[in-house]
Amino acid sequence: MARKRDFISLIFVLSFGLFLFSVELNQALPLINRNEEEFIHYLQLAQRNRSQGNYEEALLYFNQALDLTRKVKLKDEILEALEGKGIVLWNLGRMEEAADCFRQGLQLARDWDFRLAVSFFQTGLEIYHLYQEGKSRRQKMDYAGSLARFERAIFLARKIRCPELELKCLRQASLVFYDQNELEKYRAFNEKGLRMARLLSHSLEEGRFLNNIGLYYYLEKRDLLASFNILNKASLLLEAEGTKEDVADNLYNLGLAISFLGFYDRAIKYFRRAMEIDKELGKMEAYIFDLNNIGLCLLNKGRINYDLTPVKEAITYFREALHLSEENKLIKRKIMVLNNLANALFLLGERDEALSCVTTGLELSKETNDIYQLIVIHDTLGSFYTQSDPKKALRHLFQALHLSLKSPAYKDEWTLYYNIGRSYESLRSYDLAVEFYNKSIELIEILRRKINYDFYQVGFLRNKQEVFDALIRVKKKIYDEQNSLARKEDLFNCLERTKAKSFLYNLNNPDLKSGTLADGTENKSMELQEIYSLSSRIESLKKQGGTQFDLLRREDLSLTLAAERRREAPEEKPIEEKWSRLEEIQAKLLNEDTAILEYYLADWGSLAIIVTKNDFQIIDLPSRKKIEDSVTGYVKLISNPPIKNLSGEETAKRIYREIFKPVEERFSPALKNLIIIPDGLLSCLPFEALMRDHGNKAEYLVERYNIVYAPSISALNILMERQKQSEKEDKDILAIGSPQYELFFKEKKKQKNIEVKRVFPNMILQNNLQISSLPYTKKEIKTIASLFPQEKRDIYLGEKASEGAVKNLPLDKYKIIHFACHGYLDEGFPFRSALILTPEPERGEDGFLQAHEISELKLRARLVVLSACQSARGPLEKTEGILSLNRVFFTSGARAVISSLWKVNDRASSDLMGYFYRQLKQGASIAGALRAAKRKMLTSRFKHPFYWAGNVLSGDGLSVLFDRK
Repeated sequence: MARKRDFISLIFVLSFGLFLFSVELNQALPLINRNEEEFIHYLQLAQRNRSQGNYEEALLYFNQALDLTRKVKLKDEILEALEGKGIVLWNLGRMEEAADCFRQGLQLARDWDFRLAVSFFQTGLEIYHLYQEGKSRRQKMDYAGSLARFERAIFLARKIRCPELELKCLRQASLVFYDQNELEKYRAFNEKGLRMARLLSHSLEEGRFLNNIGLYYYLEKRDLLASFNILNKASLLLEAEGTKEDVADNLYNLGLAISFLGFYDRAIKYFRRAMEIDKELGKMEAYIFDLNNIGLCLLNKGRINYDLTPVKEAITYFREALHLSEENKLIKRKIMVLNNLANALFLLGERDEALSCVTTGLELSKETNDIYQLIVIHDTLGSFYTQSDPKKALRHLFQALHLSLKSPAYKDEWTLYYNIGRSYESLRSYDLAVEFYNKSIELIEILRRKINYDFYQVGFLRNKQEVFDALIRVKKKIYDEQNSLARKEDLFNCLERTKAKSFLYNLNNPDLKSGTLADGTENKSMELQEIYSLSSRIESLKKQGGTQFDLLRREDLSLTLAAERRREAPEEKPIEEKWSRLEEIQAKLLNEDTAILEYYLADWGSLAIIVTKNDFQIIDLPSRKKIEDSVTGYVKLISNPPIKNLSGEETAKRIYREIFKPVEERFSPALKNLIIIPDGLLSCLPFEALMRDHGNKAEYLVERYNIVYAPSISALNILMERQKQSEKEDKDILAIGSPQYELFFKEKKKQKNIEVKRVFPNMILQNNLQISSLPYTKKEIKTIASLFPQEKRDIYLGEKASEGAVKNLPLDKYKIIHFACHGYLDEGFPFRSALILTPEPERGEDGFLQAHEISELKLRARLVVLSACQSARGPLEKTEGILSLNRVFFTSGARAVISSLWKVNDRASSDLMGYFYRQLKQGASIAGALRAAKRKMLTSRFKHPFYWAGNVLSGDGLSVLFDRK
C-alpha cells in the first residue's frame, strides 16, 4: 500500500510539473505568434493591394510589415517584403528608393545565404542602373547606346520574371524609337506595354502607354478619330493617377491633334495649359515644344486669314523657343524652331533673315544626320524659291522627295507635291503643274476621308485650300491660252469639285448619323461604352467652378463620341462624293427659266460661271480683295437698323455693276429663277438687296428674280433627289416659338453648384447675352397655324417650346418645321451655335439646342424655317461657305432652309412670315412665296433691307409644297 501511495504521489508531482511547464510555455508562445501573424497579415494586405494596382496602400502595408522585422525571424517573408516594397516604389516612380530597397535586400540575402534572393536583388539593381543610363544616353542623343541599355534591362526583367520592372523599360525604349522617327517600333513597344499594364492593373502606366499610342495614330496614321479617342482615355487616367508632367504631355498631344484639324485657337488653349505646367516643373525641352506649337498655330491662323498680326505674334514665340534651345544646347529643337521662324519671317517679307535661319537649320540637320528635318528644310527652301528661282526650288524639292523615301515618319508629302506644282507653274509648264497639284490633292483626300465628320473635315481642309486654288488657277491659264470647249468644261468641273467637299460627303452618307448623345449604352459596342463612360465621368469630375477649358474638354470628348458612333454606324463603306458633271446639271436641274450662277473668289482674279439649260459661260471678275472690300461695308449697313440719310442705294448699285451686271447681260429675258453658289464673303451678301437701274427708277433684284442659294451644284442635286425618296408626311407643319426665357434667370438664381453641362449657358448669360422675350413670335406662330387645318399642325408655345420636346418628337413626320425663337452664334466654335428654347433643368435640358445636337436629329422636312437671329451666320470657310445652323439641318435631312443672316426684328419677321405662308399655301414655290413676301415688305413701313433681306432661302427652294389654289 505504501509503495502504491508513493507511485501515485510521483505521478501527481510529475503531472503538476508538466502543468506548470505548459502554463509557462503557453504564456511565452502567444507573444511570438502574435508578431509573426501581424507581419504576415500586413504582407498579405500589401501583396493584395500591389496586385490591384493600389501602390500607395501597398507601400503603407509593406512598411508596417517591415517595421516588425526585428521582432520576427521569418527570413523568407522579410526578403519577400523587401522585394515587394522595391517593386512598388519602382511602380510609383521613386527609383532611388527602390534601388535602396534592393540594396538592403541584397545585404540580408547574402548574410542569410539565400542565393535566389541574392540573384533577384542583384538583377534588380542592375536593371535600375541600366534604366538610368539608358535615359541619360537618350538625352545625349546616343540612341544606339540608350536602346542597348533598355533592351538589356528588359531581358533581365524577363529572366527574373518581373513584368513590373520590364514595364517602364518598355516605355522608355519606345521613346528612343520615337526620337529616331521609327514609329512602327514605337507603336509595337507601347502596345505591348499597354497589354502588360492592364494585366498588372497599373492604371498610371496604362494612361502613359495610351498617351503614346494616341500620339502614334496622329503622327503615323493621321487617324484623328482614333488618336482623339485614345488620348481622351489617357487623359482621364492621367488626371486621376498621373504626375503634372503626365498631364502636360497629354494636353500637348491633344493640342497636336486639334491643330491638325485647323482649330488653331482651340489648340492654343491646350498648348498654353501644357506650357504653364512645363514651366512650373522646369521641363525646358517640353516648354520649347509648347512655345513652338503655339507659334505654329498663330502662323497658320495668319496665313489662312490673310492677317499678318498673328504671324508677328508667332515670331515672338519662335524667338523665345530658339533662345532657350541654344541656351540649353538642344540642337534638334533648334533646327525645328529655325525652320518655323524662317517661314514666319518669309511671310512678313523678311526674306534675307528667313534664308539665314533656314540655311543654318540645313547645316545643323546635316551635322546631326536628322533626315526628317532635312526633308522639312528642303521643302521650306523650295517654297521660298518657287517664284524667284523655280529651277533651284525644284532641286530642293526633289531632294526632299528622295529623302522622304528614307523616312517613313514623314507624312506631309502633299506639301512637297504642291510646291513642285508651284515651281512648274512659274516655269509655265502647266501640264506638269496640274500633274503635281493633282498628286498633292490625292494625298489630301486620302487623309480627309479618314475623318468621318463634317465639322472635323472642314477644319482639316482649312490650311489646304491653297492647293485646290492653285489647280483652278493653272487650269484657268490653260483655258485662256487654248480657249477650247474641252478646257472650259475641265475648268468648270474642277471648280465644282472644290466646292463644299465636306458638306457633300455628309449629304452622300446620311446613314453615318446615329442616335443622340443621350441614348443608353445597351446598343453600343464595348469601345463606345468606354468612351461614353469617360464623357459622363468628366462631367462628374468638375462639379464646381467649371471653366472655359473644362467646357472645351467636355465638348471635344462629346464630338469625338459622336464622330466615333458615326463611323461605327454604317455596315457598308461610306459613299464617296457624287460630283455632278455639266451635262447632268443641265439635263436634271435646269429649265428655260432657271439658271445657276456660281462664283469663285481668288487673289489672282475671280470667276463667275453661268450655267443655263443649253449653255455655260465663264466670266472674269475683280480679285477677291476688291470684291470683299466692296461688299463688307454694304452688308454692315443693311444688317443694322436703318439710319436716316444712309440708304446704301449707290453702294448697292456699285456692287451690282461689279459682280452681277456682267453676268446678267448674258441672261435670257425669260429667266425668272436664279440659283446662286456664292464664295467667300459673298456668302454673307443677300443678292436680293442689290440694286439696278430699271427705266427711270432703281429696283432691287428681288423685284426681278426668285433667288435660291446652295453651297454647291452637286449638293443641290442631292437635296433635290430627296424629293423622290421622301415618303408622304403625316402633318403639314410643326411650329415652335415664344419660349419661356424667364426660366433661364430663375434657374440661374437657384443653381449654386454648376455642373459642366450647365457651364455653357451660364457663361453666355454671365457675358450679358440678351435673351429677352419675343412678344411677336407668339403672334407669328398663331398666324401661321391659322393657315393649316388643326389635324395637320402641331404647335408648341411657351413652356412647351422646349429643347426636350424637339428631341423627342417624330420630326420625320412633318413637311415643314418652323422655329420662332432666339438664336445664339459662336463664330469661334460653330458647334456651340444654338436655337434657344425653353430650358428644362429637371430633365437635364439647358434650353440650348446646339448644332451638334441638331446634327443627331432625324427629319425629312421639305422646308425648315429658322425665324431666329443670325441662324444663317457662322464662321466663313473658303469653298465650304458659312458653317451655320442651316447647314446642320441639311445634314439632318432637310431639303430647303430659310434662315437669317443677321439679328431680326421680331415684329417685321412676324409680318414677313405671315405673307410668306399665305403665298406658300396658295401654291407658290418656296422661292416664289419668299420673293412675294419681300416685295410686300417693300410696300410697308419695313421697306429697308434690314427688315427683309436677311431672310435667305437655301437648298431645294424652287419646289412647290402645296397645290395651287
